[in-house]
Formats: sequence, C-alpha cells, structure tokens
Amino acid sequence: MLGDPVAAATTDGKIWTGALRDVMFNQAQNRWMRKQIEARNWNALRGYVTTEAQSLANNAKALTGWTGGVSWILSAWNATDNIAVNRLPDGYDAVARAGTNTYYTGSTTVQFWKQEAETFRLIDGGTTTGDSIRLEYVKAPVTLASNGASEVMVIPPVYWDELVDMAFKIAKEEKADRESMAIAQLKEQTVDRDIARAGNVVGNM
Repeated sequence: MLGDPVAAATTDGKIWTGALRDVMFNQAQNRWMRKQIEARNWNALRGYVTTEAQSLANNAKALTGWTGGVSWILSAWNATDNIAVNRLPDGYDAVARAGTNTYYTGSTTVQFWKQEAETFRLIDGGTTTGDSIRLEYVKAPVTLASNGASEVMVIPPVYWDELVDMAFKIAKEEKADRESMAIAQLKEQTVDRDIARAGNVVGNM
C-alpha cells in the first residue's frame, strides 16, 4: 500500500525501514483505539477491556499498577466499603475536597474518583485509606512489533483493515503526494464512518 514492497515484515524498504513501519502501525493503533473509546464501541476493544482490583496507598495508585495499565476507566467499585465510586466531574476537585457542596462531598457512603496525571485518586472523605478498588477499564495498547507472536491478536481480526488504513494515512501524512493523500483521507473517513456506525449500534442495544 505504501509503494515500498519488501520480502518480509522486518526487511527495510527503499523508503521505510521496518522500524518506521512499526512506529506508524503503533500510531495507527493508538489513534484507532481513541476513536473507538470516543464512540463507546467496547465490542471492538473487548480484548482490551478487563476488571481487576488493586489496593490504594493513601487513597491513590498509579494507573500502571493495574495489569496492562489503564488507558480509560469504565467503572470503579470500592470492594472494601462495598460501594460504587463515581467519576468526579471536571472542575469539582476543590469543591469535593473542601466539602462545600453536598453533592460532591466524599464520604464513606458517597465516593468519587478522579485521574491526576497518571494516578487514580479516591475521594471518600479520608486521606490515608488503603481501600481495594476494582476497576473495569480499557488496558493501555500493546506495542506491536514486526513478526510479533500474538500482540495484534488483542484486536479482533475484523478490525485489522481499519488499522492498516489508518497506518497508510499516517504514512502519507509523512510523505504525501496529492493523489495518495486523497486516497488516505478517504480511507480515514471510511474508518470514521464505520466506527461511528458501530458505536451507534452499541449505544442503541
């Protein structure tokens, strides 16, 4: 598709090295995953969605502490207090900590979570708890490599063409000519349409 054929996935071409093709494909995977998350198409990401409990330290834990790392939190449950933990809306952190708004004041019976950089933080009215928090989450994308044994299998095969099309678009953004760029844009529009359609189907179920 890139006009730079090679005999094997790890072989350098005249335009692209094998390493650069890996980089482009990983960029495509990351972009594709963001689009699927925005569309709430969890079926496409089913290989990345998992549930796991981890204990906090002083109400916080790095998102890398959950297996596979966390790229998107779907839900949170405090297994210690046996209660759901709701996402704190953006801009309410100071209010929640100060307890000046009864709707967003954390307590043992009303709890919130927020993401601080790469850290999960529980707001439950305390400051030193080590509660067990069970997250349902989308794992961080696996870094793909040429001739990798199983990495790409995390994504259902039906979506592989979309990944290849997005990698093609990224490549043409790097070394563009008018005709191939138009093809690349059309491919991305097709992927966006398919993702939106899948997200609408899931949302209506």
